[in-house]
Amino acid sequence: MARERVTRSPQAPAFYRRGGDGWDPVTWEEWWEQARCAARGLATRAEIERGDRIMLMCGPRYEWMVWELAISMLGAVCVPVDATAPVREIGAVVRHARCVAAVVEHPEHLRVIAQALTAGPHDVRLVTYLEGYADLAPSRGGGRIGITDVPELAVSVVGCADLEAEGDGGAADPAGRAEAWSEVGLDDKFSIVYTSGTTGSPRGVLLTHKNMVYESWAIKNSFAVDHRDLQVTFLPLHHIFSRHMVWAAVESGAVTGFCADPALLPHALETLRPTFFGGVPRTFEKIRAQVEQDVGRRSALARRQFAWAMRLGRQVRANERAGASVSRWLASRYRVADRVTLGRLREGLGGRLRFAISGAAPIRVDTLEFFHAAGVLVLEGYGLTETTGATHVNRPNRFRFGSVGLPLPGCEAALAEDGEILVRGHHVMAGYFDAPEETAAALDGDGWLHTGDLGVLDAGYLSVVGRKKELIVTEGGKNIAPAPLERTLRESPGIAEAVVVGDRRPCLIALITLDPEVMLARAHAAKLGCASYHDLACHPEVRRWVGAAVDTANTGRARAEQLRGFALLPAPLSRERGELTATLKVRRREVMERYAALIDATYAASALRRDAGVADEEG
Repeated sequence: MARERVTRSPQAPAFYRRGGDGWDPVTWEEWWEQARCAARGLATRAEIERGDRIMLMCGPRYEWMVWELAISMLGAVCVPVDATAPVREIGAVVRHARCVAAVVEHPEHLRVIAQALTAGPHDVRLVTYLEGYADLAPSRGGGRIGITDVPELAVSVVGCADLEAEGDGGAADPAGRAEAWSEVGLDDKFSIVYTSGTTGSPRGVLLTHKNMVYESWAIKNSFAVDHRDLQVTFLPLHHIFSRHMVWAAVESGAVTGFCADPALLPHALETLRPTFFGGVPRTFEKIRAQVEQDVGRRSALARRQFAWAMRLGRQVRANERAGASVSRWLASRYRVADRVTLGRLREGLGGRLRFAISGAAPIRVDTLEFFHAAGVLVLEGYGLTETTGATHVNRPNRFRFGSVGLPLPGCEAALAEDGEILVRGHHVMAGYFDAPEETAAALDGDGWLHTGDLGVLDAGYLSVVGRKKELIVTEGGKNIAPAPLERTLRESPGIAEAVVVGDRRPCLIALITLDPEVMLARAHAAKLGCASYHDLACHPEVRRWVGAAVDTANTGRARAEQLRGFALLPAPLSRERGELTATLKVRRREVMERYAALIDATYAASALRRDAGVADEEG
């Protein structure tokens, strides 16, 4: 697939990478040749054979694509790793996958891999690092880091640039291992991707070349994207969502710009001017919050003008979604609002955006409506690592807010009797690596993957309502999916995350974290004197606001499905503490274990000691 793209448009731009103060273009042919040099050097130094596993730990940079292609050229298998994961998890992945080499980004990663390898036996014989970091990156102690600063890494260590130079010398790779790509078939292993483990231990999902080729083809045939389009990638590439977006761009010929630093995302959007991009719900919620904060700092007249423009935008877009006509009077007013106000919002995103895709977690419908009112169509999709990414996605011409859309071409979808989502197609994994029992539990004899998610189908549109493993069974025997209640809470301004608890308990409670930006602004307006997250979490007035949101979430729900209490967590959930995945999904088990004492204390509160089945007439 990659070679065909290079052959068809060798000199066309393929990628943009950060260089100096701007963005440097890379052509398809330059990408291919750099990857081939890397493959030759790697094959010679580490004697890589077809089927060997190679760990790749790197941020969303152009170099990721160079080394992933190089690994595939050797017929080897890429094992992506999250650099922010605990060292023990990184070491467990390297040992379980039996990696023989590792590609890391910078010296801090050398420290991490050194610690991971010294924790137990391993098969790694070479570690290579991206050139330009080993002698330049500041250490945590304030000095400069060189290779000699990690002597405990008792394996061969070499810079990526040195490997590429050796590969470019012509004498390397006498066995022709770098040409193995021409012999690789659809059923050969492409990657082992370890899941984030939101509901259990991480597992190695075995993906084949057929999986990624199909997924790229299916995305290409769902969106009218070609060489005139450009996307900005800023999500971690070890996650399948970001990864399949980039490989789909290879298939369609679209250009990808890499933004490794989240702080540079606004600049990347304004300067690269993408026509589409993919993000997680938090991406769009932060953009919306920034817009609203900027508006809030303007004059009263400007604030009224923005509210008027958004109100018109919501009316026009709601009519369009309902298939209703837009009156001339409304259309003319909207054109004025768009020219004066809404167009400026789109210019902040580059001014060329045709659509954006939200994945990895549910997104608030209100957020989708906000962007649509401003003329930015955000389309929600759904998929798993086990399905090489997307199985369903809304399209620009066929979308329904609140759903994850229609299945991709070639993807079959069905619901089991208990509502579990089943999918079948060329995108479904070959299995879990070295885990035949887990593979048999996930894949049935007819080829259906049992996703573990619960859903509802309506005219082909899929809505995801929760996880089977997250179903709460209360002491009274009620089966409750927590996701809808958590989603309602997160839609309340000022609430960042909510984790509903209640399994084998008399009733439901929620662990809640605050959105500090929104809540601090509200607290400032109310003159509460809060200056930090801790101040917010301890202030009784903030608790009252959250209590009101809980009451709203309870409205219209059966008594067993209502929250009888809540606790504000003392700090936001964190990736560093293992409470969130790389795509900011909550690791429920880690959160409940960390705050077990707080959960017990909340249940022990006097208001919750009453029988959950008896109405509280005292209120």
